[in-house]
Amino acid sequence: MVADTCGYDSIVRNWNAADAMPWFLADFDVKKDGYLRPELGMWAIPEGLCNLFEEAGGRINLTLRRVTRPA
Repeated sequence: MVADTCGYDSIVRNWNAADAMPWFLADFDVKKDGYLRPELGMWAIPEGLCNLFEEAGGRINLTLRRVTRPA
């Protein structure tokens, strides 16, 4: 949950919750300036970009199996 909501998974990759939570409560205080995140979570960024791309006429193919270089 921590990695999904804050977007900085490298910070907490090897921590357990007991170690991570006090640090997050002190460092990511909602009253501090400097840290921003999308209200709907980090997934909102690529999802929003995909939506804008499709609205502009682009097509996203999630069944791609291989990428080859033109001859």
